[in-house]
Amino acid sequence: MTTTEEELLKKLQASPTDLSKLVETVLRRGCLVVAIPARAVVRWQRDDPASWRLVRDWLVSRGARIVRS
Repeated sequence: MTTTEEELLKKLQASPTDLSKLVETVLRRGCLVVAIPARAVVRWQRDDPASWRLVRDWLVSRGARIVRS
């Protein structure tokens, strides 16, 4: 885990969402394609849009492709 990833997870601790679980799963599995239910994205955008932006940008920076399911 890089410093950037550690900082991201630390920021997500204060989030009312489960985005930290998504980050941890991607790190553990090394996913390049991430399937996310559309309802989850809508909820994250509503409940904590700043954290969702951080996670989305992090996924893109890793070269991961986000697929809404």
